Amino acid sequence: MANLANQDLRGNDYTRADLAEADLSHTDLRGVRMFDTTLSRANLEGANMTGATLDGARFIQANLTNAILAGAYAF
Repeated sequence: MANLANQDLRGNDYTRADLAEADLSHTDLRGVRMFDTTLSRANLEGANMTGATLDGARFIQANLTNAILAGAYAF
């Protein structure tokens, strides 16, 4: 399980990454690309995903409490 809590990861590309069970709480994920990314059971509490591209991302049982998804999109 990756611990990426409280990090500034703006604009990074996580295409096809396996972030299952990762701790991404309170992380700055603005503008990230998460095409086909696995986020099952990840902790995204309070994460800022403004403008993120989430096409095909899988959030099965992920914690999105207070996550910011303004302008995030999947097409």
